[in-house]
Amino acid sequence: MENAVPDVVSPLNHDDCDCNLYDRDDVSEERISKLAAKLCDEANEFASGPLLHKVIALTIISRLICWHKSIGDNQIADGEIECGTAWHRDAGQLQTAAMTLANVGLGPDDFTCMQDDD
Repeated sequence: MENAVPDVVSPLNHDDCDCNLYDRDDVSEERISKLAAKLCDEANEFASGPLLHKVIALTIISRLICWHKSIGDNQIADGEIECGTAWHRDAGQLQTAAMTLANVGLGPDDFTCMQDDD
């Protein structure tokens, strides 16, 4: 388990990427991977250790949950019950991911961890 992070969120070195990080319409794997890595690197400038990254990840997952619920609600309102249900099911999967991540303790300063220290 040397690298347990999937390649999709742990990109190879893209320093030689000639993509434009500021082109909002470019959703290529190369640009998005490099942009995600750049934002994670910038987070290191604001706090040491993994807690900020964990909180950022939980914030992103929370936003994804809201997005999926909203799209699901809209699909159901439009009569697309099966499609809306699929979006809601994915929101549930994201809730599981958030709960799992929240239960990964990062020490006594981890205010996100739902585990008791007893």
